[in-house]
This record gives sequence, structure tokens and C-alpha cells, in this order.
Amino acid sequence: MRRQRKKTVITMEVLQRTVVRPDSAKFNALCPVCLSESVFLTPNEVIAGWVLSARDLFRLIESGEIHFLETPTGQLFVCPNSLEGFEKR
Repeated sequence: MRRQRKKTVITMEVLQRTVVRPDSAKFNALCPVCLSESVFLTPNEVIAGWVLSARDLFRLIESGEIHFLETPTGQLFVCPNSLEGFEKR
């Protein structure tokens, strides 16, 4: 007589949460395109606050549809005025 082996099935569910906190140091600047002074946003703040993926955001920046500034150290900041018309989360 054969002995039956028990089969154990383990199911795991993984949840992931991403938290984006605004930097404590705000970046105020004059946008060279719309000529208005405002608090510029980091790409992560834009992605978290608007219905845009990172790929869409950078595509819009490259095409000039969204205004941006780049610091001498290579940091990118987005003009919030140019985000009008894009859906917020």
C-alpha cells in the first residue's frame, strides 16, 4: 500500500506603499518660460501629485510642454504653473 504525501500550498500577499515627503528646503525661482516666480517641484512630487508617470513627465519636459529648471549640480525642478491642465491625484 502506497502512502500519500501531504501537499502544502503557501500563498503570500505583498503590499507596497510609497511615501513621498516634500523636501524641507523649498526651491523658489523665476521660471524662464512663463516668467512667474513660484515654488518649484521635484519630479517625485509631480509624479505623486499628478496623474503622470515618470516616463510621461520626462517626455513632456523633453518636448517643452512642461517648464523646468536644472541646477548646476544636475537636480531637476518642475514649474508648477506649467502643470495646469494636467489631472491631479
